Amino acid sequence: MLGLAGLTASAAGIAVQMLPRRFSAAQQEQIMTWESARRWRVLPAGKIFPATVGYQLPAYALFASSVLPLTARRVGIARQASCAAAAGWRWISTCSASASCAIASPSGSTSRT
Repeated sequence: MLGLAGLTASAAGIAVQMLPRRFSAAQQEQIMTWESARRWRVLPAGKIFPATVGYQLPAYALFASSVLPLTARRVGIARQASCAAAAGWRWISTCSASASCAIASPSGSTSRT
């Protein structure tokens, strides 16, 4: 009888260990952040920032009857830097955790990167 109880308890313990692990919201966020950062570490720069990107300028932007196909070419890839460092000391920048920056120039114009 005691052996059967031990076997049952062991089987229950094994069953619990075989279930998928449940992560807290904080753990899920940490895993997603790590996976996103991993892509930046693993992928070559040319995959993240392609040499060329095609796009179309809408016809209404040129007061034309058809779109204008254009190609943007990558000029280079700068070293990793914070938004403030990349913008320079003359610029006022506000950076978020998602690495998106709102940059205001001394003249008052703003841009998002």
